[in-house]
Amino acid sequence: MNIALVVAGGSGSRTCQSVPKQFLTVNEVPIIIHSLLNIKKSGVYDDIVVVIPDGWQMFITSYCTKYDIEVSGFVLGGESRFGSILNAVRYLGERYKDQDVVSIIDANRPLIPASVFTENLRVVKSAEDAMVLSAYPCMDSMFRTTESGIQSVDRNEYLLGQCPETAFLKLLKEIYFKAEKEGGCDLSAANLAVRYGKRVEAVRGSAKSFKITVQDDLDIFKALLNLGE
Repeated sequence: MNIALVVAGGSGSRTCQSVPKQFLTVNEVPIIIHSLLNIKKSGVYDDIVVVIPDGWQMFITSYCTKYDIEVSGFVLGGESRFGSILNAVRYLGERYKDQDVVSIIDANRPLIPASVFTENLRVVKSAEDAMVLSAYPCMDSMFRTTESGIQSVDRNEYLLGQCPETAFLKLLKEIYFKAEKEGGCDLSAANLAVRYGKRVEAVRGSAKSFKITVQDDLDIFKALLNLGE
C-alpha cells in the first residue's frame, strides 16, 4: 500500500499571517486543499493521512467533504516538525504494515508534479532498505560565509532537498523511534536516515515543488494558479 503522509502541523509564522500558511486561502481554496487535490489527482496513493494542528479538525474536514477528498486519518501535530512526524509514525505503525510505503509530503508544496510522486514510489520499491529523497539541482551561484568573508562553492556538489521523502514504514519507525530515545531533533527524514547510516537515494524533484514559506512564495503560487499551471 502507498500512503501519502501530508504534514500540516506548523504555525506558518514566516508568512507573517494570522493563521498557519497551509490554511491560507488562494482563489478561495486553502493551500492544504490545493495540495490534497494535487495528491489525489496523481492517482498513485491508496491512502492519505494528514497531520494538523489541534483546533483545525473541523476546518479541514469540511473542506475535504466539499472537494470530495477522502482522508484515511488525521493526526495531531507536535511541538515541532519532528514531533508531528513522530506522532504520525506511531499512528501509522498501529494501522499499517511495515512493508507499506510512506511518502512524507509538506502541505505547503501544492504543485508537486505527479511524475515526482511516481518516481519516488518506483525507486523505493527497488531499494527497500533506503530512504528516497526528492531533490533539485542548484541553479544559482552558491556561496558560504566564513570568518574571512564570502567564499564561492561548487553548486554541482549540492542539491535542494524537497518532498516527498519516501520509505517503507519499517524504516521510518526505526529512525524516528531511535531519534525519540535520543531526545528528538530538528532533522528531516532523509537527514535522520543519513545520521543512522541508512542509504539515501535521490530522485530529481521539480522547480514546481517549491515550498510556500514566505510571502514571495505565496505570490508565486497565486501567479502560477492564475496562469493555469
